[in-house]
Amino acid sequence: MMVAFLSEITENSKTSNTKVGLVTALQGATELVTAFPAGWAADRFSRSRIISLGGIILLVSIGATGYAVISSATDLGPESFYLLAMGLGFFGFAQGIINGPAQALLADSLTTGIRDVYYNWLFILYLLGSTVGPLLAVILFSIWQGYTSHNEHWPIPYLRTVILIGLGLEVPCALLMFLFRDDRSLGAASRAITEKRGGSERGSEDSERGSEPLLRGMPADVAAEVEEEIGKEDEVKTAEEIEEEREEAAIEAEWMREAGRMTGCGGWLNPSHVPYILFCSSLVISIASGMTIKFFPLFFKNDVRMSPAEVQTIYFIVPIVMAMCSDMGVKISKYVGRSQTSVLLRLIGLACFGGMVILYHLNVNRWLVVVLYVVRTAFMNSTYPIDEGILMDYVPKNQRARWKALESVASFGWCGSAMIGGVIADKKGYTFTFLVTITMQFTATMIFSLLTTVVSKTTVDDVRQRRKQTREQQKEKEGGVDGEGGGQDATCQDKEPDTVAVPVDIPFSDISIPIHIRSPTPSPRQSADRTGPVNIPVPAVSMPITINTPNRVAHTVGGPLGSAESPGSGVEGFRRRWTQSSSLRSVHPVGSF
Repeated sequence: MMVAFLSEITENSKTSNTKVGLVTALQGATELVTAFPAGWAADRFSRSRIISLGGIILLVSIGATGYAVISSATDLGPESFYLLAMGLGFFGFAQGIINGPAQALLADSLTTGIRDVYYNWLFILYLLGSTVGPLLAVILFSIWQGYTSHNEHWPIPYLRTVILIGLGLEVPCALLMFLFRDDRSLGAASRAITEKRGGSERGSEDSERGSEPLLRGMPADVAAEVEEEIGKEDEVKTAEEIEEEREEAAIEAEWMREAGRMTGCGGWLNPSHVPYILFCSSLVISIASGMTIKFFPLFFKNDVRMSPAEVQTIYFIVPIVMAMCSDMGVKISKYVGRSQTSVLLRLIGLACFGGMVILYHLNVNRWLVVVLYVVRTAFMNSTYPIDEGILMDYVPKNQRARWKALESVASFGWCGSAMIGGVIADKKGYTFTFLVTITMQFTATMIFSLLTTVVSKTTVDDVRQRRKQTREQQKEKEGGVDGEGGGQDATCQDKEPDTVAVPVDIPFSDISIPIHIRSPTPSPRQSADRTGPVNIPVPAVSMPITINTPNRVAHTVGGPLGSAESPGSGVEGFRRRWTQSSSLRSVHPVGSF
């Protein structure tokens, strides 16, 4: 509606496309000016505060644009055009401030490796919300002048009413900008694959020396951060819940290690190049898209000769089909890979775009042209959740707002190319501009295809399933060993058992933890009462242990530890006997104590 309104209020219809492109370029320029400072400030200070500042400017831009639209009721001269351009320029300021910090804060709040799922939900909600405006326009224009009524000029009063309703719907969005909070974001779970790691890269070996085998494979600092996050609510969590969280952290660490080792193009590309490839591809495709996106409504209005209600019907259907394609793309990516899926969707979209131009020149039914346009737009834009997930998985947390701000360069290219596209459309026509766009978008797709060699096809779910299968195999193996042992015991039922488990309470500093100490079966000369409770002070460590004592030293340690019959006293005496007994060390390593 805004594009049509700008076109109608310009005095010289021969340059209306050029002026539409000029306003779009201005909006992109103002976004570029504010995006970099806002991104730097969000990474350096507080993202939520920068977003709140953007919310204030968004409210100002709504007011300024609304005033420009209302003032055009009494003056359709150049002043109205310039006022509207200024209002849209304020929108560029607001977008430049909000987009980078908001996207970075969202990425910080999502777990690495599964962001595309959440970005898909966000994208679908955004698309479904964007159907409200076109649906409202279809209803109003159908009431005002009929659904299929076509005029060379769309009624300005009707356009003005629809735009003002849309601006009113922007107000709740601006108020939501004041509700973001930095302290609700995640910690280590949202770190990037290429995040600079502390500690040794041999994470699995380092963690084996620690006390949490479920966190094996994590760098020491990351594992400590995960433990801190898990421990924040330990008092309200069960042991099973804590173990599940640690298992999920281990799965994430394993997937990140695998993804971080990927290389492509004979070793020339590695994961650190992923954001740069994405940016180059995005820049080219934005420049190409900017030449045509703003002019599709005018193409349907002027060349295809559709009514306002019919054009708005297209823009009501497009988001719905786009949401379906987006969800389909995310599901396909789990089987063929994220970057591979994105390339496939873009190639299908380009094929439909070319088919649309051919059908238009063949003068076929206009609704076939519309169908190909809808499919083209849906496939080309449905890659957003996948592309955004890849970018945020490979950009360090402390640089995400700046990388999102860098996208404003692509946005400026998009807006700047709109001015060029307007000039070409005035001189060569819309379809010639479409062919230029197809060529450039294909080039961008080929640049993006480099990611197929360096972005891992393995997903977090794949790692989770693999670990599950490994545990099941280990259980089966252990079950087989136990079964063999049981068969041997069955053949030697008359043999005296080697050990017997005796429960004892051992105070660990101020805590008394029940454990089992395996002590030899008492002989007839020795009473079972001799293996009663013992107190072993362990001031530094509090953990359950199991001590296995072979028959060979039964009469030495079979009685109470530290008694008159035992050389030495307490734990130190037992350690000394342990060290002196070579047979004991060979059967039960000291590391299990």
